[in-house]
Amino acid sequence: MNPNPFRSRPHSRGFRLALFAAILLPPLPAQPAPKEDQKDEPLLLSEFKVSSENRSGYYATNSMGASRTNTPIQDLPLSIQIITDELIRDMAALRVEDSLRYFSGVNLQNRNDTEDGGESYNIRGFRSRMLLRNGIPFNAFTDTVNILQIEVVKGPSSVLYGVSDPGGLINIVTKRPMTKPSQQVDLQFGTWDMHRASFDTTGPVTADKRLAYRLTGVYEEAGSFRRFVRDQRRVIDGALSFQVNSRNRVGVEYLYANQKDDGSSRRSYPLVRAGTARYFAPLAWFGLGFTSATPHDFQNLKQQFAETVWESSLTEKIKLRLAYAWTERDNDKFSNAQGTITAAGVMAKLPQREQYVFNQDNLYLDVLSKYELGATSQTTLVGAQCRNEKFKFYNALWGAQFGGPNGPPVRYLDPNQPDGEKYFMPPLAQMINIPGFNPQTSTTRTQGVFATHQIGLFSNRLLLTGGARYEDLKTRQITKTTPQIGAVYKVTPTISLFTSYNESFVPNTQINLATNKVYDPEEGTGADVGVKFELFNRRLVGTATFFEVEKTNVVNFNSRRDPGEPEYLLSGRLRTRGFEFDGVVSPTAQMQIVLSYAYHDAKELANEQFPDFVPYQLDNSSRNSAGLWGKYHVDQGPLKGLAFGAGYQYRHGPINLFPNGANRSLTQASYDRWDFYARYSWRLRKVTTTVSFNLKNAFDEHYMNKTGWWADPRNSTLGLTFEY
Repeated sequence: MNPNPFRSRPHSRGFRLALFAAILLPPLPAQPAPKEDQKDEPLLLSEFKVSSENRSGYYATNSMGASRTNTPIQDLPLSIQIITDELIRDMAALRVEDSLRYFSGVNLQNRNDTEDGGESYNIRGFRSRMLLRNGIPFNAFTDTVNILQIEVVKGPSSVLYGVSDPGGLINIVTKRPMTKPSQQVDLQFGTWDMHRASFDTTGPVTADKRLAYRLTGVYEEAGSFRRFVRDQRRVIDGALSFQVNSRNRVGVEYLYANQKDDGSSRRSYPLVRAGTARYFAPLAWFGLGFTSATPHDFQNLKQQFAETVWESSLTEKIKLRLAYAWTERDNDKFSNAQGTITAAGVMAKLPQREQYVFNQDNLYLDVLSKYELGATSQTTLVGAQCRNEKFKFYNALWGAQFGGPNGPPVRYLDPNQPDGEKYFMPPLAQMINIPGFNPQTSTTRTQGVFATHQIGLFSNRLLLTGGARYEDLKTRQITKTTPQIGAVYKVTPTISLFTSYNESFVPNTQINLATNKVYDPEEGTGADVGVKFELFNRRLVGTATFFEVEKTNVVNFNSRRDPGEPEYLLSGRLRTRGFEFDGVVSPTAQMQIVLSYAYHDAKELANEQFPDFVPYQLDNSSRNSAGLWGKYHVDQGPLKGLAFGAGYQYRHGPINLFPNGANRSLTQASYDRWDFYARYSWRLRKVTTTVSFNLKNAFDEHYMNKTGWWADPRNSTLGLTFEY
């Protein structure tokens, strides 16, 4: 059996690139660069919130996730990519994961419907669960209905956020209440009977516009190319902003979201076991209609989020923000099959019900001071964070070893097996909680204080940054200090050189039985040297950087241990070296192109459990990857209001789909993917109507975009938008 039975189908990538050029590069006269949109401001203090004025089409100038303040990207010694709301809309991206494929160094790791319901991503070869919402940890599932921009900040970030992975983080900037009334309604229909309705309304509550609101909501249902699958999603998000006076603002927000998945455990593509070897089940067994789930599988994921923020100008030079945020996730899952089948096509049945309850609250205090000292400019940010997490996990099983009979096996190769046997489901009330296991609980409480300082020299041509954080993990009796240093030198007003060094850490949870203590935390270090540029009146804007990120103190389970040997080995060392480029090109006022390229040498350099297989390429990392998205819009003449474009993604294989272990031979070959879109807008009286069409994975590429999971085959979306 072929250990890697799926490959990119033969085709000409040159032909597809030529097609892209033909679509996006008609002969056009030179035009000035697009001007920034002028919109009413939200009620906020600009030092702590990113607003819509800092953007122009696919390009945004300011980031919050990298510094916790509304800071120009050109002044930060970090690699930062921003996905704007206009780009999200053009891609018809409904989730954060859908928005990232055209940017360097970031990929999906886990979807929101696995385990406890959070999302995680792969940044520079490292898994990262550091998902922020307006600069506050928010590891829950997302929807783009309320997103203004998505920020990808590369490298370690423990100075500002405490416990975090070394690859980087993703910060979601949400839409804020505005002083000018506006409403938007979106209707979308797509493949697999997908239908979605969403709305976004904002405006003042009082005549003096000091109190404003924003309310967004979604209802969505969709099937899948997988059998039995039917998903349902509801999101409602409301926010109020009150300008108490010229120096103080108070904001409150509440979000409720519920995602139900019927017949969808989201099990990965089944593996075939043949002795000690494992293979992906051949495509011929299932085509793209495969399922390793059953019609009885379900997930019911609920989440809530509440936030209160006070922002104040204490003096002309000192600003303060006090923010409290609470997140709760409650996930109830049932699945009826394992993911491994025998060579004869038989899959074992293991009915399992899992319930996860996760609570997190964060209290942040930020004090920002900007002042001049002689011929220098000074910016100081000091702050404190308190984070509390509570986690409960319940696990119930069913079978002979748990007091009940075994269900019939699933014989995938037998078309005559009755569905009642193949998809048998025991009564949930008969499932047995594992004795001595339920519930599994954990509590984490951390407190941290941090300070960063930037000095501007020579009329701010040279910006020097330094900072440090002291973190106290109360429940684990661990303290950690992490530093940060960086510099930006503006060679010209439009070209800047930058360099930085940052550290991060993540506490290990495994206990060293020899010392009866928890292993030392994972430690991450990262360094960047690069250039940022805004050339030709911002017709070409981007970042290019060389980097190295390393993580040590990685704990590996010792599955090969002999009697008396430790259960875990503190032996892991991971490192990524590479180059990344991201840019936005605006050749004319009618055209914008997003382009990226990344080279990653991502390897596991030490692993005592599998020493014979190092160096091992980190899972979900690609040595070479590239992305291209562009559009052209008509702004005059009889076709005014028409826009069209295309996107191209390439990832070079082999891509390891699993960490170093029993499944390390399972890889994804090189693949590329094409998307196309078109829209037409017109205004009648005070209503702007837009009809849009998106064709995704247009050439029906068969590939896996995460560990053992097939990406969606070719699909399309038809949208109708009303703005007034």
